[in-house]
Amino acid sequence: MKNNKTISNSIYNLIRTIGIFLFPVITFSYISRIFQAEGMGRVNFAKSFIGFFSMIAMLGIRYYGIRECAKRRDDKEELSRVFGELLLFNLISTFAAYVILYLFLCISVKANEYRVEIGLYSITMFLTVIGVEWLFIAVEDYKYLAVRSIIIQVITLLAVLLLVHGKEDIYLYIIIQVVSNLIVYASGLIYARRYIGFMKPRPGNLAVHLKPVMYLFLVMMSVEIFTNMNTVMLGYLSGDVQVGCYSAAYKMSAVICSFVSAVTTVIMPRIAYLLKNENEDKAKELLKKAVQFILMVDIPICVGACIYSRNFIFILCGGSFAAAIPASMILAMRSLLSPINGMLLTHYMIPRDREKEAIIITSLTAVFNIILNALLIPSFGAVGAAISTVCSEMAEMILIFVFVRSYLNVRTIFSKGYQYLLCVIPVILIAVGTGLLIDNVVISVILGVIIAVPVYFLLLYHIRNEYLLEGITLIRDMLKDKD
Repeated sequence: MKNNKTISNSIYNLIRTIGIFLFPVITFSYISRIFQAEGMGRVNFAKSFIGFFSMIAMLGIRYYGIRECAKRRDDKEELSRVFGELLLFNLISTFAAYVILYLFLCISVKANEYRVEIGLYSITMFLTVIGVEWLFIAVEDYKYLAVRSIIIQVITLLAVLLLVHGKEDIYLYIIIQVVSNLIVYASGLIYARRYIGFMKPRPGNLAVHLKPVMYLFLVMMSVEIFTNMNTVMLGYLSGDVQVGCYSAAYKMSAVICSFVSAVTTVIMPRIAYLLKNENEDKAKELLKKAVQFILMVDIPICVGACIYSRNFIFILCGGSFAAAIPASMILAMRSLLSPINGMLLTHYMIPRDREKEAIIITSLTAVFNIILNALLIPSFGAVGAAISTVCSEMAEMILIFVFVRSYLNVRTIFSKGYQYLLCVIPVILIAVGTGLLIDNVVISVILGVIIAVPVYFLLLYHIRNEYLLEGITLIRDMLKDKD
């Protein structure tokens, strides 16, 4: 039953993540042709800029809330108490974030050029608080999160297609995004009553959460710097066009990363629950299966994303974004590195209360990323930012391996990696062949995928890859249970 629940949660989270990125990809394909690279650069600069202040608003509450609520999900009174305290904490930190944002806009000339876009996007900081997503992840209600996400994306897509028609509609586009989130996130606190009762928060108890939340805030701050600094530094050093090109390239890798992470993210509350109950071996086995899933699925996707970068950019963004192709090819490697790093760092180290180690890892990675950006962006623009991103992901992975080696056998969790590398060779040949033989960018991708995917998994089945066979068995058993 637990395996079936994990699979069910993974499916719901996959649906949610597909919605989060499929609808925006369709939207992005539409608006990028309207706003062009410069307009998209303005939108993404403002969005990335607000990302830093959203991080301050959330502190480390997202991951801390998931971990602590997952530990208490069997005790409604304790769950309600922790939820109320963390929500109050979050409201206070969000108010502080708005104050800091206002002060920064008063002194930054560059940020003031985008003050309307930044002001509109800043509303999402409060909406994220009342959405209390961390509670629903902790109690593993991925069905609600999937439905909520799909509703948001459908409303946004329809509104954009109906109302946004010209370059002058940038503000309207941002307003649509904000209003769509408002409509759905406002229901978060109401729906949360299914799991928590009303308990008046005691401000005096907030001090108990301060230290662990601040530890996780430092981790998230470093991750946010690493994630958004490329876009912000591009805006300052290279201008809106390079930001637009990088954003288009980054969107491709982000879709892939989130698609893979959708299935593996559901194990964080499960690992926290297992560790609380001293099931260390089960937690490690669950982690191993998650990493094997990432390798199995992500290696061929990473290869395909690199080879078909030109196709994807032309399909989704149009010919005016041709300059984004080299950056997209480089960032394809991130599609493999980032989910593995995220799995080990946020879904294993943090549930093990290894925040201090996580702070060191993410801080060093962020500093390394900033230095590389400063060296590469002035000369290479979006390509330099892409190189910096991939090199930083590699550096982060090395640091993670160094820190976890005392309590995790890294070699074991990557034990079948060579099988996926061998089976991906025909995928490379098929992708290259269809690209050379077929000029149409859409047909070559579709045909390549139709041929390559069955070949890859048939080869894994032929060599009796144990994780593929186990996955087939679990899905078969789940379907039998439904019958």
